[in-house]
Amino acid sequence: NPTCRLCRLHPETASHIFTQCSFATRFWIRPSRLCQLRLVASSSPNATNLFSWWRREVRHSSGVGRLKINTLIVLVCWFIWLERNRCVFNDMQRSEQQLCYLAIDELADWKLAGFKGAALIR
Repeated sequence: NPTCRLCRLHPETASHIFTQCSFATRFWIRPSRLCQLRLVASSSPNATNLFSWWRREVRHSSGVGRLKINTLIVLVCWFIWLERNRCVFNDMQRSEQQLCYLAIDELADWKLAGFKGAALIR
């Protein structure tokens, strides 16, 4: 089925899943707020291309800020992908809030494992 399993409205493409899907767009907001980063508040990832949006976000930061942004983007993309696969293979879907709690738990595990990028995010 070529339709996105997260929003069930649009054709599934990589750009759609990570940046244009209504589920993903709502999900981006929660971890960004919890991590006190303004990724979505000022510039939602509604770019045509995830990587061009990512480059723009990183370009406006340096050092520690860049590592925080990269960590958050990887975390959010990973959880969007996991949830997409959960929908496809298990026909189940969590809410954005449930997914956010799981992502924050994962971030805590990354901190315990010693990942510096995760330790920078509150």
